[in-house]
Amino acid sequence: LFLSASYAYTNGEFDEFVLLDAQPPNVNVSISNQAKSGSKIGDYSGFDTAGNPEHAFVFLGKYQRPLTGSLDWFAQGTASYQGERYADFSNLVELDDYWLATAQVGLEQEKWNVAVYAENLFDDDTVRFAQEFIDFQTGFQVNTLSFPVAYFAYLPQPRTVGIRFSYRTP
Repeated sequence: LFLSASYAYTNGEFDEFVLLDAQPPNVNVSISNQAKSGSKIGDYSGFDTAGNPEHAFVFLGKYQRPLTGSLDWFAQGTASYQGERYADFSNLVELDDYWLATAQVGLEQEKWNVAVYAENLFDDDTVRFAQEFIDFQTGFQVNTLSFPVAYFAYLPQPRTVGIRFSYRTP
């Protein structure tokens, strides 16, 4: 029996992140970034970093026993957790936390193994990643002097079940 677990704690926050400091001389921060940051200089200091959950866990378990003299059978499962996190540095879109589970059962010999597997075992469809983009189709907004933004949300692969075969060469 093999068991493994890991945990990560991240307190990701910008100590100092001012857009005006990164702009060329005599170029103002866009009205859109002023609105997102809540300041004329685009000060994102104190905002959480994008894509980094505060808590993350991974658990792994594998049980392996001999079936014959040179052939083993095994069962393995993993579970991972990602906490809530922001999609961008302006912290406007928060992605939900999620659990992801996988499992496999198979046979293993010195040179090969074959396994029946299931990924995303519980068919969870929580958004894993989102990305801001400029919506050029809507057009330039004269009142804010900017293009509107929207987000692409990337869904996970649905539950996938299959058979894996691997062969090891010397």
